[in-house]
Amino acid sequence: MNTMRKEPLPKLALLLFLFQTLVSCGSGGQDSSVPEYYQQVRRIMAQNGELSTGLERLTNALFTGAESEDAASALQNEIIPLSTQLATSIVGVATTNPTIAATHAYIVDGWTQRKEAHMEMLQAYRSSDLALFDSATQKAATARENEERYFLEINAFLAPYGLYITQHPE
Repeated sequence: MNTMRKEPLPKLALLLFLFQTLVSCGSGGQDSSVPEYYQQVRRIMAQNGELSTGLERLTNALFTGAESEDAASALQNEIIPLSTQLATSIVGVATTNPTIAATHAYIVDGWTQRKEAHMEMLQAYRSSDLALFDSATQKAATARENEERYFLEINAFLAPYGLYITQHPE
């Protein structure tokens, strides 16, 4: 009588398969598309820093007595083209990760709204349309809310990867 218990081959084969699958993942379960997304967005955020600097210059100029027409010109020739470029660039970022894609939609919406707000502000100034100015102001506020939600959610998602996205990286 053989008292030694034999392990059935199918169970052993299944364990070997699972072990190989675990080893082949190699990333500790982390999605390899995440660093690629991070790099794409980080490059765009550097341009976002340029927009922020431009808006800061424009605001300072207005507070120090710049003419309204000069401010409108800066809005038209500097701010709107850059915000349009940023809105287009952020739409072009693709990911295969469904969590990132859902979160990314906030920055896409936010930057699209921001671009539209800048355009409406210029149009409101040129036509002296207070209702359009109010609409642009509301759109800008909604854009900020979407942008803030994006940064909160994306950085919470990226934290386990040791990554963090800032609005204006150095």
